Amino acid sequence: MALPQIWRDLATDPASALTVTGDTPKIGYAHLHVPVEVIEAAGATPVRLLGGAPPYVKADAHMQAYTCSLSRGLLEHWLTGSMDSLKAVVFGHACDTLQRIEAVLRASARGPEVLAYYMPVNRASAGAFDFLKTRIASFAADIAKLTGGAEISEDALNQSMQRSDRMQQIARQLWEAHGKGAMPFVDLYDALLAAQLMDREQWLVLADTYLAELAIPQKDSGVPVALYGGPVINRDVAQALTQADARVVFDMTGTAGLVFPPADTGLGFAALRKVHSQDDGLGILSRRMLAWPTDPTTLPGSGDDEMPQYVSRAQQQGAKGMLALRLKFCEPWGFDEPPLMRACKEAEFPCNALEYEISNAPSGQMETRIGAFIEMLS
Repeated sequence: MALPQIWRDLATDPASALTVTGDTPKIGYAHLHVPVEVIEAAGATPVRLLGGAPPYVKADAHMQAYTCSLSRGLLEHWLTGSMDSLKAVVFGHACDTLQRIEAVLRASARGPEVLAYYMPVNRASAGAFDFLKTRIASFAADIAKLTGGAEISEDALNQSMQRSDRMQQIARQLWEAHGKGAMPFVDLYDALLAAQLMDREQWLVLADTYLAELAIPQKDSGVPVALYGGPVINRDVAQALTQADARVVFDMTGTAGLVFPPADTGLGFAALRKVHSQDDGLGILSRRMLAWPTDPTTLPGSGDDEMPQYVSRAQQQGAKGMLALRLKFCEPWGFDEPPLMRACKEAEFPCNALEYEISNAPSGQMETRIGAFIEMLS
């Protein structure tokens, strides 16, 4: 079964999502911990902002060369007007660089509206739920003003949350198809990335058709491996894993497993509503965001407590080793590498750290390193 071409096109060039026309306004968001359900409930299409490939002619005039290519790409799109098709740009609780870019864009007096959305640093604190619910309500009011002024209804929010649950269910089926050898990892990468770049209902329609026609074998296929790291915005990484016959069984990356986990987390909106039946839609959304797996940009501490848990979970899923993927110059994920390496060493679990950039050209060195590591595990 051929993958929908729009999925492949968007994954190959995520920035092309900025120019796709549709019936609803588009609102870009620059971090995975942004409540896209609120954006959709307001009648807009959420589009994840993932930078773009070089050159960064205008951005490099304002940023240091050692800034990550995601940040440089975002600023380049803003300065060249590529983001002018968006109704707004939302910056979440991300790294210092992205938070400073938010402040710069807000002061630039051009382009779309700039909004900020921040999570509580200590999610386990007594006031975290009330703080986040109030923050989401304020965010919803800001989004509603941009999309027509009408208050977001409870029904609209519930419908969007139901759509999110459906997308999670479909994503788990795609993960299963990958595990059985019916879907190479590069196709899975394309599918999950496209889900964050296009109209979500359209994605579901395409996914239902794709799965209905996909023949899935009854046994696992490929070398089981775990992935950990930030947003993987280089399709060559996925292509190299595919060429090496890797089967990803555990994923904690910022564009795949942290958005669409391979296994059921028990954090679906419908499941949470059964436990917290007294909550309204904003309350359920707040509880889900507080409990959802996080990344280093919103996680206090060094990571020493979390890494052994991640390694143990990867081993339980049958992974033979772990690839730690990091966008070059991404400090938050870089800080996580030492505790991850320590945890892997203590568990006698093979681990290889791989640094990459957003690029137009395939990296032979990257393909060689990934291929050699997977061969060592086989």
